[in-house]
Amino acid sequence: MSMTVKFHVLGPVTVAERTESLNIGGTKQRTVLAMLVSRAGQSLTADVLAQAVYGDDLPTRSRRLIQTYVSTLRSVVGDTIAKSGGGWSLVVDRGDVDLFRFEDLYHAAMGLGPDDASAMLSEALSMWRGDPYCDVEAHGALDGEITRLVELHTSMLQARIDADLDLGRHNAVIGELETLVVEHPYQEHFRAQHMLALYRAGRQSDALRSFSGMRQQLVDELGVDPSVELQDLERRILEHDGSLERQSEPPRQGRARAEVLSSVPIPATALVGRGVELARIQAMLSERRLVTLTGVGGCGKTRLAIEVARRMQSELEHGAYFADLSIVASDEDVVSAVVEALRLYVGGGDPLVRILEFLADKQALLVLDNCEHIIDGCAAFAEAVLGQRGDWRVLATSREVLGVAGEQVYGVPRMLTDDDEAVALFAARASDLTPDFVVDDSNRATVRELCERLDGMPLAIELAAARAAVMSPAELLDRIDDRFRILSGGRRRGRNRHRTMEATSTGATTC
Repeated sequence: MSMTVKFHVLGPVTVAERTESLNIGGTKQRTVLAMLVSRAGQSLTADVLAQAVYGDDLPTRSRRLIQTYVSTLRSVVGDTIAKSGGGWSLVVDRGDVDLFRFEDLYHAAMGLGPDDASAMLSEALSMWRGDPYCDVEAHGALDGEITRLVELHTSMLQARIDADLDLGRHNAVIGELETLVVEHPYQEHFRAQHMLALYRAGRQSDALRSFSGMRQQLVDELGVDPSVELQDLERRILEHDGSLERQSEPPRQGRARAEVLSSVPIPATALVGRGVELARIQAMLSERRLVTLTGVGGCGKTRLAIEVARRMQSELEHGAYFADLSIVASDEDVVSAVVEALRLYVGGGDPLVRILEFLADKQALLVLDNCEHIIDGCAAFAEAVLGQRGDWRVLATSREVLGVAGEQVYGVPRMLTDDDEAVALFAARASDLTPDFVVDDSNRATVRELCERLDGMPLAIELAAARAAVMSPAELLDRIDDRFRILSGGRRRGRNRHRTMEATSTGATTC
């Protein structure tokens, strides 16, 4: 059956043919469709779809059930869902999916003057109906994509308001910005726009109050000061700097655009310590195109890689990308995981060729996370990438080296216990769950000894800290010999290998 349908995921998942809304069934079928839309052009197996639909509680007949859901969806949307390899893929034009049109309008607007950019960005923003995929539960499979689209929406708002300010529409945007600075209290770009709009409207005192309000909130809640750039804007407002009356130079979109293009996950907690390691890894990446972080499970390879990528993404013209290989089953699936990380539309072409074409003129970083169980596939992919000209860097994490020419290896060390780096991690994670928990003179020595007994391993320290709500550090230390039982029940929604030390130590993980 051939038909033209439109897919909408910027809000609830809906499908329409012309003006008629189509019935795509219940939550499980909607989740299957959401996965296919989010990875349009890629082949998704029944196992991948079942993981998204059922999470870890897979029914015995999960593959058969997924086949039924796909068959039912195909009866609604026709051959836009095509059999592909060992699974199915959504074969559509970019214009038939709202999230692709949303992205394309944003990127096109970045090269336009303020008048055209404002109109194009307004058109894109009108497509936003709420948080993407808001009516499906994909057990974490869509979390990264949802975060990326929400960040893109925020950047699009900022870019449209920048264009409106360039056009002298400061009075028109003040009301909108009043709402945005409340909804995004730590977004300094919105705050700067708010201050500038108020100042240009002749409300200097209100502009200064806007700055002082954010500064007080940052100090009280995060213990930090506003950025140098925002403080400089306050100074210029105080001095009635004439350049504030007009745009003295074109707005810098490169940094914000690189961050939006990126697919690096946002950690739920701040990284504690590891300053030496971060500096060393970044220095290595400035000299080599392939760096591999090695070490035993739980030493913090993934967390370091994410932090390096997030720090570098704004300095790289085309951002940073993160390929989670922990759920990849075979060497042959590495390329598909990278396609997903790069958010490429392959269609019926060769995915590796499409990747290499995409990388050819880009300056960016690609993280290959958890390579050890598919080491041959990762090595082959890295060789293919490094064999091409370009300014790409690859940062891999693995329990063993890739063995590729030009690879530089960095062994991730345990956290230091003699300068209280590990103690600081324990204190931070314990206070996340129990706000009144503190490390002081009464328990510091015990916590330090506990961290030493845990070999300074970040994951073990975090899991122990999660027990601080029900056990004192002394009680944890007394029972630490039974660490596999004590260090369990970690992140309920995290990857399997992050939930217990036993899973990490034995390799009992989906990776």
